Amino acid sequence: MSANELIQYTSDVVFVLIFLVVLRRAIKRPRRSHIDAALFFGAAAAIVVESVMLKALAIQAPAWLGVVVVGLLLALPFLTLRLVNDLTGLPKLVLPSAFAGWIIATTAFALAPREALLPITLVIVAYFAVCETYGAVVVFRASRRATGIVRPRLGAIALGTAMLGAAIGAVGLIVLVPQLSFATNVLALASALAYYVGFSTPHFLRRSWAEPELRAFMTQALQRSLGSPDDLARQMAHLVRTALGADVAAVGVWNEERQMLRFQVTDGQISEVPPIEAAAGPAFVQQRAMVRIEDRNGTTFPDRARAMSLRSVLAAPISFGETRYGVLAAYAFRAPLFAEEDLELVEILAKQLALILRNQDLFGEVRELNSELEQRVAEVNATNEELASFAYAVSHDLRAPLRAIDGFSEILIDEKSAVLGDDGREHLGRIRRAAQNMGQLIDDLLQLSRTGRAELHLMPIDLSGLARRVAAEHAEREPERSVAFRAVDGLRAAGDEGLLRVVLDNLIGNAFKFTRPVKQPSIELGVTNGSGPKAFFVRDNGVGFDQTYQAKLFTPFERLHSPREFEGNGIGLATVRRVIRRHGGDVWAESTPGEGATFFFTLPSA
Repeated sequence: MSANELIQYTSDVVFVLIFLVVLRRAIKRPRRSHIDAALFFGAAAAIVVESVMLKALAIQAPAWLGVVVVGLLLALPFLTLRLVNDLTGLPKLVLPSAFAGWIIATTAFALAPREALLPITLVIVAYFAVCETYGAVVVFRASRRATGIVRPRLGAIALGTAMLGAAIGAVGLIVLVPQLSFATNVLALASALAYYVGFSTPHFLRRSWAEPELRAFMTQALQRSLGSPDDLARQMAHLVRTALGADVAAVGVWNEERQMLRFQVTDGQISEVPPIEAAAGPAFVQQRAMVRIEDRNGTTFPDRARAMSLRSVLAAPISFGETRYGVLAAYAFRAPLFAEEDLELVEILAKQLALILRNQDLFGEVRELNSELEQRVAEVNATNEELASFAYAVSHDLRAPLRAIDGFSEILIDEKSAVLGDDGREHLGRIRRAAQNMGQLIDDLLQLSRTGRAELHLMPIDLSGLARRVAAEHAEREPERSVAFRAVDGLRAAGDEGLLRVVLDNLIGNAFKFTRPVKQPSIELGVTNGSGPKAFFVRDNGVGFDQTYQAKLFTPFERLHSPREFEGNGIGLATVRRVIRRHGGDVWAESTPGEGATFFFTLPSA
């Protein structure tokens, strides 16, 4: 097989393949544009099949079959212009003139004597070339005006039409220049491939056309996603029209309260109608994408759409989950040839619009939450100021009576001991201890309040050194005891030194307190080495506690031991937790009764 034959057979196969695709489309959706495409490629396929069959059978075509084939060939200019009219519209006289030219050319070729065939053939070839070239120019101009995915498709169709006209023109010149047969086949193949791209676009190619439009749409949509719903809908409508290459586009925003769709149209019109009165309304009501064409299956459009000469709409609901935002509509002045393929992109754009609107809702919710949070913060600040005032009153107004009670009780014991007797001295001792406990409780409550309100001054802290100093202070308070204290070297964390001193003072102080019954008390400050976040710990070998009651440990005034066993008021561990949480950490404890306790806490790294 020669290269010339291979090119010819390839172009023949492509034309037949396109015919099968458009025939399936026409059978499934019998619209005029689909039928016109089936007629055009059907004529081309019939010519191809006739030629192949005659070659395969090695027979001469009967005269009537030759006339039929010529008639089909001469019908191609008229069928081409019908397709062009479906795509972009032609002046009214063009199609009747092309039809008349088809009839005259076919009749002249069938009835003319043999000696007149050559000039008639040249005239017919010229007619063919002029019609195809005119069609190609019209489609090319339409592609230059078009935007979005329509532009490359129309460009491919314009190229196919031009190549077909050039191929037929070359056929007419073969009589004079036989060497042009190879060029004719190359032009026919180029036409077939261009038509294949335009009329039977492969999925990967459609996706490559759509992706840049989607990226551009999302980029611009996100930049314009602020503003009122009307402004957003109007801007989105223009972006959709550009991406789809639609004649007119609109975004209808659903008003739940009024049960109306408010449409922002690219021509500047604004209309508010119930869904049943909108051309795109059924897509919103049924929550599915659809193609609607006027006068097909009884479909009629509203008067406003008909006044704009709109005859078809591709519509998809704009919804996110159960939330219905509205509907996206792309209108055309004529029935679309590639409606179902373009509907996929309409659906994608509608989903992207739904995401943008959902994000806008979320931003609105965040703004409301921020406003509410600011209000709550203001309330908390006001409460803190009240607490500070209360703490000042407690510090000054309650301490004085307690000091007076404790002081006068001490004077009575010192100066009137003989008069009071043993019972009197015991009662006054209880009064003094109660006053001192109340004073300590006030001090602890004030410390708990201050730790929640004090400003943090974060800096690298040497926990090892700080813990040793705190332990030394506790050891000085109980010189009669011998407590072994060990702190791992190099323990560092970021924190407020004053507040972290409070934490270690409470934890180490508790460890000193609860190891009193132990013969060889020991306390350790260390850090965990296992997997997971690093945690510091204070461990002792004291009395421990029942793990069942761990939840009570860090609650103010909750105690796991009676005051007779161990002094305290249940404020210390609550203070520890408040300080640690203010540093963004956490605190917890592990223990077994009689085997000591370990308190873990986390802090930011230094």
